[in-house]
Amino acid sequence: MLPEITVQSVGTTIFLSLGLIAFRFIFTKWNSQTLPLPPGPKPLPIIGNALDMPQSRDWETYTEWGRKYGDVVHVNALGQHIIVLNSVEAARDLLGGRSAKYSSRPYVPMLHESSLMDSGWSFTFMHYGDRWRRHRRLFVQHINATTMQSFEGQQLTWSRVLLRSLLEYRDPKDLEESLRHTSAGVIMSIAYGYDLKPKDDPFVEIAARMTQEVALGISPSDFLVNVFPLMRYIPSWCPGGQFKHFAAQARRSGQELVETPFQFLRHSIENGTSKSSFGANALSESVSSSDPAYIQDIKEVAATMYGAASDTTVGVMHACVLALVLHPRVQELARQELDGVLGSSDSPGFRLPTHQDRGDLPYIEAIVKEATRWWQPLATGIPHATTEEDEYRGWRIPKGSVVVTNAWAILHDAGRYAEPYEFRPERFLNGEGNLIDDSVIGSAFGNGRRACPGRSLAEASLFIQIASVLASFKLGLAKDVNGKDIDIGHATSPRDGFLL
Repeated sequence: MLPEITVQSVGTTIFLSLGLIAFRFIFTKWNSQTLPLPPGPKPLPIIGNALDMPQSRDWETYTEWGRKYGDVVHVNALGQHIIVLNSVEAARDLLGGRSAKYSSRPYVPMLHESSLMDSGWSFTFMHYGDRWRRHRRLFVQHINATTMQSFEGQQLTWSRVLLRSLLEYRDPKDLEESLRHTSAGVIMSIAYGYDLKPKDDPFVEIAARMTQEVALGISPSDFLVNVFPLMRYIPSWCPGGQFKHFAAQARRSGQELVETPFQFLRHSIENGTSKSSFGANALSESVSSSDPAYIQDIKEVAATMYGAASDTTVGVMHACVLALVLHPRVQELARQELDGVLGSSDSPGFRLPTHQDRGDLPYIEAIVKEATRWWQPLATGIPHATTEEDEYRGWRIPKGSVVVTNAWAILHDAGRYAEPYEFRPERFLNGEGNLIDDSVIGSAFGNGRRACPGRSLAEASLFIQIASVLASFKLGLAKDVNGKDIDIGHATSPRDGFLL
């Protein structure tokens, strides 16, 4: 016989269930609040660790904190929780294993407010969500391991342009200009099918200006509105409101970068002169090519490609040239490998390298990996932000925390890389001279869902440029007026800032 169910018994059951749910919620909330925060420098009342925050060379301070407090460090600057990750294990656990909670970006008023710079259209800085997923999916759909071969021609062409410019090298500034021009040429060709002018290209001027403005815009020391967001309501004509003039100019630069190169792409498609590129392929291969929202996504992703790829590739190439100058032994070993595949430069059968030679040039590949490890243009990466409260190793990670990955510490960990400050490509080769699968080097490109999706593209560009330069030139120290070598050892450390 079934028990009789009454309204009273149902009500009692619901009441008890709701009580149990409420109890569990309160207990979980109380328990999470009682968990300790990760260790770190002792904060002061009110301002917390604001005075402990590094004003320059932050990766060195974070690395020292890691030695003192462990691989997960917590600081609180004016109420903002900051978590510093100094190990690949912690970075993978949180940014990778718990990516749903750790894939957003910190709110930066100068960048994200539409009334200021309004740079939130770049999926590099975009908050995690549907729009970001659309942008990343669009990028990966057209720039991936399968489509890479279709862009090798542009990379090869621009590696030859680099060689010609180095032949005309007369001044130390020429090297940086040559590397920047080459990197910009590669990415503008791949993004839009656009061929850069040899000098004073208008698109490069727009992109370079925007990159510099973004680098300034994310800095709390340059713009107090990033520390005190309510300052965004100050009129531009009021004392302290001058930052709005900069923001307005930067907003115009961003709009130019999004719109102007895309108009070139549109015209080239209409005229039948377009070349294979991310933009052209995205427009031609989708049934959504007439959708204004989809077109806007293409514009923004293409514009992001320049800012995300150009200066970072330049930074690694610049560091690689520095390392090769300081390590003639590495140059000699690389040249021996190149001679075996391409023929010596004084032989009739000599040729320049192509992408098809990558499998036969493991030492050159090792140089690319070592250059990436040895010097990071983004030594502490681009910060993540937590969207939920979390617990890790018995510590509480508050919602809204800024999470910084110290790639410099990870890639200079003596426990993983012996003599980490030495430039030794051999560390990526086994006893037979074959490449070792080292997944930690990926930390140079970020971790988790926000890791750089253009890594394969960047590594392919670095390979062909480094191989071409080593096959064509012997790099050495510059001479002073007395014919003596100029010491450049002081240059073996990255500069401060967002980009190199």
